[in-house]
Formats: sequence, C-alpha cells, structure tokens
Amino acid sequence: MLQWPVWAANVRSCPSLLSTVGPRCRSGADSRCIAVAPAPAGSVGALHRSAWSRMGKGWLGAAAPLSIPVESEVPMQRSDVVRRPTGSGRLAHIAALDGARGLAVLAVVVYHLDSELLPGGFLGVSLFFTLSGFLITNLLVAEWRATGTIDLGSFWTRRFRRLLPASLAGIALVIVLSPAWTANQLAGLPGDVAGALGYVANWQFITSGDRYFAGFEAPSPLLHYWSLAIEEQFYLVVGALTVVLAAGRSLRRWLVVFGSLGIVSIAATLLLHDPLETDRVYFGSLTRMAELIAGVLLALAVGTEMPTRLRSAVRVVGAIAFVAVLGAFLMVDLGTGALYRGGFWLMALASVGLIAGAMVDGPTRQILSWRPLTVLGLFSYGIYLYHWPLFLWLDTERTGLNGWALAGLRLGATALVAIASFVWLERPIREGRFAGRPLVAIGVAASVLILCGTWLAAQESDERAVAGEAPAIVLSLGPVTSAPAEVVADEAFETTTTAPPPRLERVLIMGDSLIHQAYPTIQDRLARVGIESNVIGRPGETLMSAQAVWRDALDQAITEHDPDVVILQSCCGTGDPRRPDPYVDANGIELIPDSPAIWEEWRRLAWEYTVSARQNGALVLWVLSPPANTNGYYGPIESRIDVANDIYITASACSDMIDTIDWSLIAGTNGEFVEALPDENGDLIRVRSADGLHFTKAGQALLADLTRSVVLGRWTGRSTIEVDQCEGSGLRPTLAEKTGPVTKMGVRESRSPGRRSTDCRRAICSAVDSRFRVTT
Repeated sequence: MLQWPVWAANVRSCPSLLSTVGPRCRSGADSRCIAVAPAPAGSVGALHRSAWSRMGKGWLGAAAPLSIPVESEVPMQRSDVVRRPTGSGRLAHIAALDGARGLAVLAVVVYHLDSELLPGGFLGVSLFFTLSGFLITNLLVAEWRATGTIDLGSFWTRRFRRLLPASLAGIALVIVLSPAWTANQLAGLPGDVAGALGYVANWQFITSGDRYFAGFEAPSPLLHYWSLAIEEQFYLVVGALTVVLAAGRSLRRWLVVFGSLGIVSIAATLLLHDPLETDRVYFGSLTRMAELIAGVLLALAVGTEMPTRLRSAVRVVGAIAFVAVLGAFLMVDLGTGALYRGGFWLMALASVGLIAGAMVDGPTRQILSWRPLTVLGLFSYGIYLYHWPLFLWLDTERTGLNGWALAGLRLGATALVAIASFVWLERPIREGRFAGRPLVAIGVAASVLILCGTWLAAQESDERAVAGEAPAIVLSLGPVTSAPAEVVADEAFETTTTAPPPRLERVLIMGDSLIHQAYPTIQDRLARVGIESNVIGRPGETLMSAQAVWRDALDQAITEHDPDVVILQSCCGTGDPRRPDPYVDANGIELIPDSPAIWEEWRRLAWEYTVSARQNGALVLWVLSPPANTNGYYGPIESRIDVANDIYITASACSDMIDTIDWSLIAGTNGEFVEALPDENGDLIRVRSADGLHFTKAGQALLADLTRSVVLGRWTGRSTIEVDQCEGSGLRPTLAEKTGPVTKMGVRESRSPGRRSTDCRRAICSAVDSRFRVTT
C-alpha cells in the first residue's frame, strides 16, 4: 500500500509558528495561520498558508525548472538545512537539491563552452526536467493534503511570477545585442521571440528547422528557450490533471494517470524517431515529457522524506546514479542514436536515483551539498537564461580572445548578469515587493517593448541583406559583375557556341554546413542579378549520410525546380567521431571511415549525384573545399578535404558540362590554411571561424562573391555538349593530379585534351549503377 508521510493539520499559536517558519503571523487568533505538523524522524519543514502563501511561498516553494527558489522548505534532517535569520521570513533551501541544480547548469554551460570537453553536457537539461517534476508534484500534493483541493489559479500565478520576469529580461538582452547578430539570425528573431513569449519555442524551432546540433553555425540566440517552453507546457498539463485528481482520496489515481502518461511519452519517442530528423524527438513536448514525469512518480512514491526502511538501499542507488549521470555527461553526445530511442528515459531514471540519493545521508548528498555547487544552484535559472546569448555575442571574432581567456570572459559576464538579475529582478518580484496590478502592467509593457524591438531588429536584418555585411577582401577574384546573367561572360572560359546562351534563371545548391552557412549571402548575390536559388542537403551530413539520403532529395529537387545550374558540395566526411553514421555498401558490408573501400564508394556516389544533377541538362559545378585546421575536432578533416577535392576534379574532367568552384582560393599564398586575409587597406580581416573549418561573415561574403562569379562565367562559357558519354569499361579510375594554377574565376586552368578522354569517361562511369548510366 502506498505510504505518504503523515501530516496532521493544526491551527497553531503564533509563537509556535514563529519558531518554525519565522515571523509572519501577528497573533494566534489569525485564522490564516495554518501549519501542518511534520512527522517525527527529525524533519523540520512546516506547511503554512497566509500572506506568505499568497506571495507564492509554501512547503516546497515555487520550484522553477532550473532553480529551486530560496524560500523552498523541504522536510529533511536538520543538518541539511542552513537557516538564515528569521527576520527574512524564509528558510534556506536544501543544500543537496540546490547542488543537483548546480551540477545540471554546470554541465550545460561547459557543453556550450566546448562540446568536446563535455559532449553530453546537454543532458543537464534532462536532470533539470526530472528535478522540476519532483518538486512541483510535492508542492501540489502538499496543498492537496492540507486543503483537500488545489488552487489552480494560484499555482499558475506562482509559476509565471517565478519564471516570467527573468525570461523577459533574457529576451530583452537578445534584443539589445541585435547589432551583433547575423542577418539570418535577425530574420528569424520575430518568430523566435514570439515562440519564447508564448512558451512554444520548442515548436518554433521544430518547424523552423533550427537544429541544436549545428552549433557551429549561427543558431538562434533564443534557442535555449525550448526547455522553458516544455516546462511551462508541463505546468499547464500537470496543474489541470491534479485539479481533476484532487477530487479523489487516494494517490493511487495520481500514480496510474501520470504513469500512463509516461508510457505514452516513451511510445511517442519510439514512434517518432527518425535518424534524419532527431529534432522532432529532441524538442518535442510529448517526447520529453517522460523526463518530467519520472520526477512526478518519485514524488508520488516517497514524497520528500525517504522512508527509513529504504534509506540504506537508496544510499547505494544514489551513488550509482550519480556516477551514471557523470558518465552520461562525459560519454554521450547528440549523435548517440540510442538517445532518441528511449535514452532520455534512461537518463531520467538516473536522475531519479540521484535525487533520491540527495534525500538521505551518504556520498551523493555530501557531494551535492558542496558549497560551489549549491551557489550555482541558487543562480542556476539566470545562468541558464543569460549564458547562451552572451556566449554567442562574446566570440573570438569580436573579442580577439580564444581558449581559456575567452571562456573566462564569457563565464564572468554570465555570472555578473545572473547575479544582478537575481538581486534586483527575480528576488524582489518573488518576495512580493512589486505585487499586484503594477506587476501585470510592467509585464505587458515589457512584452510590447520586446515585440517592438524585435520588429526593429528584423528591419535591420532586411537592410543588412540588401547592403551586405562584410568588408571587402582583396583577392584575385576578378570583378564581381552586377549585370544581368545573360550578358555576363568571362575570358577564362572558352566557348564553342556562336549564339548567346539562354538566360540563367535557376540555381540549385546541395551541400553540408559550409554552403548552408554561406547560403543566405549566396542567395542574395544571385538574386541581385535575377537568379532564383534553392538549397537542399543538411548541415552535419555528407553525400554518404544515412545511406546517401541526399540522392532522393536531389532527384526530387531537380524535378521540382528544373535548375539551369546545380552546385554540389560535400567537403570532408566519411565518418564524424562525434556523430557516427556507419555506411553499408550494396553487399551489406559496413565500410570503415577513411578506408580505400569507403573512398571508392564516395567516388561512385559523387558520380551518381553528378549524373542525377545532369538529367535535365543542367551545368554541374562541384565545390572544392578550402584547407582547414580543426585540431582533430571533426576527425581527420584536413586529409579528407584533399581526397574529396581530387575526386571532384576527376569527375569534372569528363564533360564540358561539369566543372568546379575552387573555394581553396581562401587560403595563404601557398595554399595553406589562414584565418585572416587583407582588406583593401591592407588590414587583416578574419575570414575563418574559430573551429578552423567554417567561415565568418566576411568569409561568407567572399565565398558568395566567388560562387556567383564562377556560376555566371561558366554559364556563358558553357559547351554545346548536352549528353555525357558514359560507356562502362570496368576500369577503375585513379585520383587525378591537380594541374595548373587557379584562375581568377576559381576554376583551374584548361586541362589537357587527354584529361577529357573517352578512357576517363569510361573509368568514371564504370562505377555508376545502371539506373544512372547515360548513353548516347
């Protein structure tokens, strides 16, 4: 039979109440002074109502998704409660549970500083979820036990009072920093702000495709609000359910209902799992609800006072769970496929064990009661809200710092803002210093100002998109023309046509994060000369990802858009150590990254993509990637770039309708990796991102100008050849040598006739499946 700690409701005299909860009631005759006598076993918490309750305080206080409030009262042993002066009217929070919050926010912050250092740090949010479900349920059950009902309006009011002020401040910070955001970030800001204000940010990011995985790009500065949205949605659901359940007299109904909801959540995760669309599981309300419900079930099972007979077992379980949580932080990453097939639920079980271990004497409680962790827990909500936009703002390009110096600056700024927010915003409102209608008016006014600021930021985004953002970089790229495409020509390309070429109207682009990052600027450059463009592929993927999933996407896009030019780009991956994606060949053999077999498959797929892109007669341009310097973060990227580039050069040699765009112009004089290039005044401008692979705004502008120049020049100089002659001979091609210097158009100088020989075409085409073979 389910056991709940026995609480006897009594109306106590003021002196008796004062000894437990501080000076709140002025006389024993005050009928609003209701206390609940705790069970023995040394517990010290007491439930009381009155004005304190009306200000959102109670037995457990207003437990936030990321921070237990300072007024929380959890019945534990006296040694676990640190008392503040009674004049403050508050009991201090429980050290071990604060430490759990501190551990969670520390994991998230370290992950955002350097995901390689703590690849599973994002699971700190999962720990937050479970802890929040545990605390909120205890709060609701305590109210039900004391009054026989649940005041849903008061519950939701306390939730918004606790969460909304700092949440609005975080959004305001993002608006204030809008001059630092890219045009792409600003363009998405109105929708992101609306999602954050309405606590539906998770669905905003699902529908907009803003991937948590693509941290190296320019993510939304409000991306972290997805977890707050799930928290608030949970409060709406759990509050409404408990009002219905409160009509009964047993917690069994609660267990059945919430247990069933947890099973539904796990089932939804399994049903909705898609290896190519993990965002739906990661950001989904229903799919992540199981982690919150795990905390609910723990609260319903044991309350906040662990039964004596279970303490020894819980002490051991808590220690094991603590080690499991740390192991998950260190060894799991966002590419771990098991996460999206129930792994988040396993993390929730570990969190349950950790929370339970914090409730009894033992190593788990001792570690989580460590003062630095409890201090982090106290400020955890503000740290979480403010760190993400500050980290995005304080980057290497803007500060000139990197490594530990940059990390120290980011952490210091976050700490200052979080402390200021807690002292001057969150705590005064939580304690009722700004109670009543003025607070509502301030909230409404703040929301209106935020929306106005968002609109202005969006206007700035439009202006940037028209004017361009990056300084000019002096390279031998030749002039960038703004004339219509049909009249642009370049002397670097010989043509066999005598009539003017048809108008270039549509360009289709397919690739990974390098081209997706630069695409908004490329799109703008092409639009200025009347060319429509579309992009497919996905950041973090390659032409081999998920068994060459781009192949079907390319066929569909060719049919839908009928492009004149197709740009193909896949820089450098046959296996990312952070996001494993084994490739299985047609014989069912899993190919090893960087092996000769996988590069032969890469070569075959590259030609399949090429032939598919040519099916409607389009000009095909393969992008040659520039050198990188990633220090192994993405695996052996540097060597892979050279091999992939050589495969594309070989493919381009087989037809006058296939060529390359050589981005490796963005390099040093000897083709080496460089972070910066000189502008027109000779000042060095950073063009590469801190990860050594991607590009800054200036670099993206340079890529866009180069890409447009090559597309226009190659289109006007294209051959009259309309069908590639691909007659298989069973030969295996060898990697072609790079011949000749790079021209100003970004394409290598004319190849010798032998490189476009029939043997070359036969060799390349021999690896192509008959479905893609084109014959004369």
